[in-house]
Amino acid sequence: MNLRTLTTASVVCVGVLATGCGGDSPGASDAAPSTPRDQLLLSGSDLPADAKPVNLPVERLREQLTDFAGVQANSTIDPQECRAPQLDLEAASKQALDEAAVTAVVAETAIFIEFVSGRGIDTHEFAQTEARCAELTVSSEFEGERVDSRVRTESRTPPAALAGIDAIASYSTSTASVRDVPPTTTVSYAGWASLPGTTVAVRVTSLGDTLDEAKAEQFFADAVRKVENAP
Repeated sequence: MNLRTLTTASVVCVGVLATGCGGDSPGASDAAPSTPRDQLLLSGSDLPADAKPVNLPVERLREQLTDFAGVQANSTIDPQECRAPQLDLEAASKQALDEAAVTAVVAETAIFIEFVSGRGIDTHEFAQTEARCAELTVSSEFEGERVDSRVRTESRTPPAALAGIDAIASYSTSTASVRDVPPTTTVSYAGWASLPGTTVAVRVTSLGDTLDEAKAEQFFADAVRKVENAP
């Protein structure tokens, strides 16, 4: 089994929760941009230099952002009391991203994914769960192999360019172990932002064991600002 492929294919996706700045839970509103959602995505020169498209089904990309800590129905998790909240958040995030427009590219040694959805999210719920479950150990099966993952999520202050916007951000580290395969560490930056009638979500996942966090923050800020400024 190729553990590097395994870890970048969502089995050991790390949490996207954070405490950041938060506001009231948003929902759909008449103030949502009239611009079609697929035109609200970053494109062309807005994307990182030398970006190349990622050819994965939309559902697989959605899993990258909604599979919190790799918690599946048959997973065991420590601490056990974090299992139900994690599964609840996965369900809520999947609903928020249903029918969202999506773009994904590879640039240098990272995968950049962006979603723009017409549904709202509860950033307070995300933040509260992260505060209770910042460190997890998750065990599950993938293609008949047992995967043990240690996940640590640290809150990040959203980019200064997003001041005044209901946004949350996080930096996560996941170390996965499979029998007879050396452990592999994956790092990710993720952000969610609630705008009137719209949710913007991003994840930047390193293909190595380090991540350029400044570039990830810029990607998040650019994604949100494009939606905020759209007619």
